[in-house]
Amino acid sequence: MDSKVTRGLPLLALFTVFVAVVLASQAARAQTQNAIAVSFPGATQTELFGINNKSVMVGLYVDAQNNTHGLLLQNGAYTSLDYPGAMATEAHGINDNGDVVGVYISDNYHGFLFSQGQYTTIDVPFSNASYTWAHGINSAGQIVAAMRIRLERTMGSF
Repeated sequence: MDSKVTRGLPLLALFTVFVAVVLASQAARAQTQNAIAVSFPGATQTELFGINNKSVMVGLYVDAQNNTHGLLLQNGAYTSLDYPGAMATEAHGINDNGDVVGVYISDNYHGFLFSQGQYTTIDVPFSNASYTWAHGINSAGQIVAAMRIRLERTMGSF
């Protein structure tokens, strides 16, 4: 192989990497131009945790009385999500069918599914689980959640 061609390969590779970085940074800049400010009307705090492929977003807001509510943001319209009887609700995930999952607090932390206007509690089936927190849901309805397990220990005495 000609040594001139061999010496040019690292330079060509460096140029290719440079072009890829420039194109990636331009794409990132174009995406940041689509950023929007989100603030639930009258809220002291608003946070978003999930978005589906239809740009519907879910999260939480805190009202002036310091109560936490779930929220759904669709086409610029806000909807409050409150699990019945709960002290607090947070929405964490939404699929393309509009099914929402999250967590509510009553006597403990419980996961929930909000689908077709109905709330359903989601608790893991372990007796030593102290809370369930639903984080995401796909279009097949499969839910990913976290749980905390209480460790039961027997202490000896002397």
